[in-house]
Amino acid sequence: MSLKKETEELNWDLALHPITAPQLTQMALPSCIEEKKVDGVIILSHLTDEYIDKIISTNIPTIIIDHHYPNIQADCILTNNRFGAYQITHHLIQLGHREIGFIGNINYSPSYQERLEGYYLAFKKAGLPLPHEKFIKTDMIEEDENVYTYLDSLDMQPTAWFCVNDGLIFYAYSYLQKNNFHIPNDVSLACYDNGDLPRLANPSITTMDVDLDYYGKCAFSQLLWRMENPTQPFREILLPSILLIRESTGKIIK
Repeated sequence: MSLKKETEELNWDLALHPITAPQLTQMALPSCIEEKKVDGVIILSHLTDEYIDKIISTNIPTIIIDHHYPNIQADCILTNNRFGAYQITHHLIQLGHREIGFIGNINYSPSYQERLEGYYLAFKKAGLPLPHEKFIKTDMIEEDENVYTYLDSLDMQPTAWFCVNDGLIFYAYSYLQKNNFHIPNDVSLACYDNGDLPRLANPSITTMDVDLDYYGKCAFSQLLWRMENPTQPFREILLPSILLIRESTGKIIK
């Protein structure tokens, strides 16, 4: 992200504090936050809601990136996940796909729940029934064994898969290649986030691109605004993602 660049231009210091699992369990804040030695906090990651609430309770101006939940008392910078997932599912529908599988864990992040909603919306807008329920996996733990076991359990593949992030598309991609499925002739693949794998894979993977530098700029700008306007209503700022059509999606071959 561009946070380092943004802070350097204003001669601010940027301190990075990874939060460990024991800290989350013990609800232990970094000392600089606990002792209020910082002017602002930007949270980037899927920390627990309770832990985020504890940070917010310090009354230090706080911005949350890519995470939100009901009754949050802080500004959030978010991807428009619903519309992004709608776009990528709509793209697959336009290619003739009807049995489009979904892989994600909607309990892990509100972002993934929103991506599922966008996936559903694309079928609704197209006037199409949802794919068979066996192709919609909403509690997938992001580990290779879990993905391989699930895909092995299917008696047939859908004609396309939409995975909610890069990690899951990596496992799906690996499984299909190992089992001699041709991408995209046998199965099309699409995902969200546009990390390293979608760009470097062969064939390259169609994805929704999230501009992390722009995220950083918006987060820092909003933090400065919040410092100057501490009593103003909190904001949820939705940023667009961009559909990048690559080699992994193609017209359905009947």
